[in-house]
Amino acid sequence: MNDVRIITFPNNSIYLLNRKGERLLVDTGPNYTGAWEHAQSEIKSEMPDQIFITHGHHDHASMGSLWKDFGIPILIGEQDQELVKRPILSTSAEISAITNWLSRSGVPAHLIVDQHNLLKRRKQLAEKASLGLQHQTPQGRWPTSLAFIPFTPDSTITDQTTWDIASLIPCPGHTVGNFVVAVPEEGWLFSGDQLLPNFDPTPSVQFLKNKNGDFTRFHSLPAYVESLKKLLPYKFKYCFPGHDLPFQNPNERIQASLIRIERRVDKIAEAIKNGIQPRPYDLAQYLYPRSIKKTLWNLIATTQGCLDLLQTRE
Repeated sequence: MNDVRIITFPNNSIYLLNRKGERLLVDTGPNYTGAWEHAQSEIKSEMPDQIFITHGHHDHASMGSLWKDFGIPILIGEQDQELVKRPILSTSAEISAITNWLSRSGVPAHLIVDQHNLLKRRKQLAEKASLGLQHQTPQGRWPTSLAFIPFTPDSTITDQTTWDIASLIPCPGHTVGNFVVAVPEEGWLFSGDQLLPNFDPTPSVQFLKNKNGDFTRFHSLPAYVESLKKLLPYKFKYCFPGHDLPFQNPNERIQASLIRIERRVDKIAEAIKNGIQPRPYDLAQYLYPRSIKKTLWNLIATTQGCLDLLQTRE
């Protein structure tokens, strides 16, 4: 029997895929008080043979240590393994890389101080979460308010991999090592955060340590766009997203996302033609003057992503 069991939490879902005599769990679920018991009550006796984590964010991977203790092998994209092996923002160098980017982006000094303090607070919360001390209510969301005890995955992959039960397709963008799970024969797509029914993920500001030990920024939006386009030829019939309810005709959602991204890029390009400095804060302040104070981080991250796309086209 080929079927999918949906295990829902207040803010996201994981999926138990049963095909050809094998069971694959897509994502681990968020770790908060009672979450593990809820997952076990939903799965019952149909324990997975293995788990694949679409990406390393807390709401998708934070019960990984519990599953490992239970003896279930865990697989993740190679470039996301550091997200589960250590707390986020572990070093002051990583925080400095982000605050330096904020300065280059044109963010005023007093706002940079606010963001720097916020990053330090997130670092403290991540350290607390790594000790298993942050079991909050089910409303807890990434990157805070969830426990996340670091763990080492049993194996990692970098390239597209096809098993009897499913195919694992690299789709970098939301994170560097982001993957989706696909069953082309059934027309099923398990999208994680790559494709969601009601909103487009904000392009993230991610800094990666290079061979010299320095942090360099990953251009997430260009990678995300290419990953969306990669999925179109499959013509999936049904999408099982990491948040909200499953939906039909995912290609329609992909096309709509691409159109929205292009509209934002066009606005950025027009603003630059009108003489606005091509820096994320200047452009975001010009285009979204009423929202910039409330959603500073999201707006400058989105604007930076559009600038990255423009740069690839130039």
